Amino acid sequence: LKSSDEITRLSALITAIMMETGIRPGKEGNGVLKKDYKIKDDVGVWVETFGAITLGPAHVRFVRDNFAELSFLGKKTGVNTASLSGPVIIKALKDYTDKALKTGSKYVFVTKEGYRYTYSDLQRYFREHFKGINPTDFRKLKASETVFDAIQEEQDALYAKIRGFVNLEAEELRERVTEEIAATLDRAVAKAQEALSHGSATTTKKQYINPEVLLRFLSTGRTEKTFRDAILGGKPTLAFDPQKFVEVASAAAVGRAASVLRHATEELTLGELLEELWNTDD
Repeated sequence: LKSSDEITRLSALITAIMMETGIRPGKEGNGVLKKDYKIKDDVGVWVETFGAITLGPAHVRFVRDNFAELSFLGKKTGVNTASLSGPVIIKALKDYTDKALKTGSKYVFVTKEGYRYTYSDLQRYFREHFKGINPTDFRKLKASETVFDAIQEEQDALYAKIRGFVNLEAEELRERVTEEIAATLDRAVAKAQEALSHGSATTTKKQYINPEVLLRFLSTGRTEKTFRDAILGGKPTLAFDPQKFVEVASAAAVGRAASVLRHATEELTLGELLEELWNTDD
């Protein structure tokens, strides 16, 4: 962002926006032909879609100091919304937005010489600075971070509920613990879906969330302290045992409840749980 080269500064700014928000990079000319199927022989209307590179002044709203909102039509013409809170990013974005408003530019990211920033510029920047990473990978980062944060926020409440189940019979204990875990993960995925402005949770689940975040939580009964630890802390164990959650929830309550739970869940596999969790979009 402090480079003497304006294209490099713009590349860094757009990359920072994608990292914080998870929005797509976008290209000039992206869009979709929308047809009204109620009208016979309707040729349709071309609707332009946008991303970080193609943001226009109308897509950015500076709500207050150090907070801005983005709203635009994204892929498949769904309304994409995101927020920014980094003061350095917001100041740089505001400078370019104010300039675009003064000059009447359709796009925000235009150099002082009048050159409009393109997707090719961003690709070149990534080849030079982020080898092996694609601009769209930051959407996966955003989804995975959102899931991790959501689970971490809810885990104390989850443990409190589980502590209330420890005196149940084995089969009911297994069901109640698994139901609460599934509900916690469903809410976390819903937050990631909202963060990426996806119309369906299926795409978010299958293509954007790093599975190691989920596997580590399911196999240990807790989240790591940081997101970095959750994805770089070695290979997670491919196993799921609700007993882990009982132990974490209350060491004093392990006793008989943990013993019968082990017996009741010895045939339950991680794959079976994940299949159940991912079976619906609810």
